[in-house]
Amino acid sequence: MSEIQKQLHIPALDGWRGLAVLLVLIGHFGGDSYLPDLGSAGVDLFFVLSGRLMAEILFVRKMPLRLFFLRRFSRVYPALLAFVLASAVLLSQTHPASPASCPRSPSH
Repeated sequence: MSEIQKQLHIPALDGWRGLAVLLVLIGHFGGDSYLPDLGSAGVDLFFVLSGRLMAEILFVRKMPLRLFFLRRFSRVYPALLAFVLASAVLLSQTHPASPASCPRSPSH
């Protein structure tokens, strides 16, 4: 981690992020049957943490909005692009190429 990243990093939020992820995973793997909306609570917590961090960057550190969005875009877009491409490849291998190859239901 660079010196600038160390200055911007808030270690206390790591535990809260971990708790949010844990709640979502527990919710996905059956925890919602014991405590309803457990996974949703994890998502809500993650959004609250994200909002807090964005407010810190924009209002306390006074980062210009253009730079903020440029940095967010450069962090999020590569993962999004990789996901979309991987999904496209996977779906092209599992679905028929044309509607003509799909079985048709009998007409009435």
